Amino acid sequence: MVDSETGEFNRWARSRDAKAFQALVSRHAPMVYATCRRVLGDPVEAEDVAQETFEALVKAGREPGHRLGPWLHRVATNLALKRIRSSQRRVRRERTYTERLNPMAEHSWDDLYEHVDVAVKELPALQRDAVVAHFLQGRAQADIARDLGVSPQAVSKRIRQGLDAVADSLKKRGVTVSAVPLGELLTAHVAKVEPIPSTLLASLGKLSLSQSGGASAILSFMPQ
Repeated sequence: MVDSETGEFNRWARSRDAKAFQALVSRHAPMVYATCRRVLGDPVEAEDVAQETFEALVKAGREPGHRLGPWLHRVATNLALKRIRSSQRRVRRERTYTERLNPMAEHSWDDLYEHVDVAVKELPALQRDAVVAHFLQGRAQADIARDLGVSPQAVSKRIRQGLDAVADSLKKRGVTVSAVPLGELLTAHVAKVEPIPSTLLASLGKLSLSQSGGASAILSFMPQ
């Protein structure tokens, strides 16, 4: 059985259907932009890298070998890290971050904010799929299980294992937090991302338009 996302991607890949591409962007752009915003800490640069992420999808020309959401998250994180390295800001940011950390303190979302996406990116595919879908895209475990063709118990297990692994990764970066409060922080804060800038929505509409020739693509991306 082909799920709706795969069907949308296939329509876009075969005929550059602007509406299919729009549906993919509408589903994933909030997560992509939020990821870039967390890693980069700058809304303007986050907008640029989010655009680059969807351009990478266009260049791929075919559906990634794994689930699209986790693939976009990984690409967005990698591009954001590349942007940091190229501007030689990572060393300064990490030094400042390390100096203000108290390993014995109870960490807040601000402590995790810029590191969590790198830790998620490093997860094994099965765990990454579940963590990205549940925490970064806000999907219910039952829906994830249905799309993946596994039981809700299997999804719950993957999420627990993923949180444990993310917690271990954060500990190596100087942030000590256990899996349960980590899950609570992700649940409480990921949904509170800033709205996607209208300029990004417009540029993604232009990207769709350039692939399809659909005259209404740009307008359909803009907020009403």
